[in-house]
Amino acid sequence: MTQPEVFIREKSGFTRTMGFADALIFNMICIGFFTASLFSFQLSPFAFPGANIAVTFLLTILLALPLYLVWSSMSSSMPRTGGDYIYQSRIVSGVVAFSASFSFTIFWQFWYDASFAIQVTIQSIVPPILRAGYITNNPALLELGAAAGSQMSIFLITVGVLALAALAASPGLPFYVKLQRILFLLTLMGVAAIIFIYASATPAIFQANFNSFMDTYNGTSGVDWYTDFLNAATAAGFVMVEYNWLDTLLAVPITLMCMGYGFWTIFVFSEVKRANDFKLATYQMLGALVLMGLLFASLYLVMVNAVGRQFYDGLFYLYFMGDPIVGTIPLANPNYIFLADILTGNNMILSLALAIGTAAAAFCLVTQIVIVISRMFTAMTFDRLWPSKLGYVGTRWVSPIYANFIIFLVDVVFVAVGVWYPTFIFYSGAAVLGAWLGYVVDSVSAILFKKKMKDVYEASAVSKYEIGGHSLTAIFGWLNLVFCAFILVVYAVFWEYILGLAEFAIPGVLLVISVYIGSALYYLFVKWYRRNRQGIDITLAFKQIPPE
Repeated sequence: MTQPEVFIREKSGFTRTMGFADALIFNMICIGFFTASLFSFQLSPFAFPGANIAVTFLLTILLALPLYLVWSSMSSSMPRTGGDYIYQSRIVSGVVAFSASFSFTIFWQFWYDASFAIQVTIQSIVPPILRAGYITNNPALLELGAAAGSQMSIFLITVGVLALAALAASPGLPFYVKLQRILFLLTLMGVAAIIFIYASATPAIFQANFNSFMDTYNGTSGVDWYTDFLNAATAAGFVMVEYNWLDTLLAVPITLMCMGYGFWTIFVFSEVKRANDFKLATYQMLGALVLMGLLFASLYLVMVNAVGRQFYDGLFYLYFMGDPIVGTIPLANPNYIFLADILTGNNMILSLALAIGTAAAAFCLVTQIVIVISRMFTAMTFDRLWPSKLGYVGTRWVSPIYANFIIFLVDVVFVAVGVWYPTFIFYSGAAVLGAWLGYVVDSVSAILFKKKMKDVYEASAVSKYEIGGHSLTAIFGWLNLVFCAFILVVYAVFWEYILGLAEFAIPGVLLVISVYIGSALYYLFVKWYRRNRQGIDITLAFKQIPPE
């Protein structure tokens, strides 16, 4: 009897080219300097008005430690393209692994990729044009900025950004690493600019600049817009709440919208040098978690000191409540980048530094998401869960180029939804639920690792770390299950606020559930089709680690 072909080919086609420093930067970019953190900064004061967001980020570092240690220990034990999908499917279940990974690493990343590409337009292209019009008092530039911010303009520019990202991802990781270094330096310029801008300002300075800018854009004179926003927030029901520990703790799941992604090198571990080194894997992931958590905590402190906490919290209360006064701001999604740009006043150099830095960070992440989704497609295609073309890796361009093209097309659909259905952004709260099953299955994999894959466990570096005969990896898994239970309780109790009001909460939860169920049904269909129509048992792939 002929031995069935378990995988689509004998080698992945990838080579290990990414070093430790580049891997650390990769993970920092994934957490998101000026991208997913925007959602966390906006939603936290609305959902939990007594939260000290700086302390929340510090708590997230601590509470997410077991999760990050699960990722580093498990992925370094099985360093292959596809990350946690590999060990989930080999230890827990093929259908569960496919469903969890499709939700976390494919579907919701399309949502993020589209959102961040849109951000390049609305936070890095439109604001400098408006700023130039404001500084020069040039109505033509103000009109150009408004035109660039129209729905059709945002769509077309964003499609261009996505096309460039797909092209940048296609030559493979060696090219991307070089690009990442350049974009990271530009990102650091933006970080330095925003910290300097906020650290140099006071609420009085911000009030004056905000009033002047809003007057220019709205064609008014001498209006105290700052106070008008405060009064509008009070009239809408906003009440200032003193910082308290309960709200500060409850906001942790919201910060996971960005802080839950500093491990993404695991999806390209077939392309990372010394990926089987548990310590290096831990340093690159925990390093990203700690550095970015400290950065965001610092950013919140200087920002609130410059803008005024009551104004900041009141602004995003009005934003999520859909108050019409927010429409007077020339930006569909006001955020901490826009507020910093207000403070640049007539300093076009600072404004451009901020725009370039934020664009570099967002574009780098958009490209990175294409890479990560394509690697997940490749890993699943190796197990025959997608058409073989999606797993094709070229020799000149060492990248899944067909997958990159499909990703671009799907991203365009998500962008169209995001542009013409702006409340699309409010589904950001559901994104953590879309990742939640992945967190749980990762934990279960860690708990069962020693028992279910004894040979692999004993050959790995993590086998040296045990307490009383119990693997440290399993202990991390149990601790993370407790963290996952905490996340679920917070979502269950405060669903209306975290998910962006009831009108978005229920559809958001239904969307998450639909993706889980739909992907599971797809897996079962493919399993049936391969077995009954092609004579291939795909479950054989889950009995061994795929080739490098």
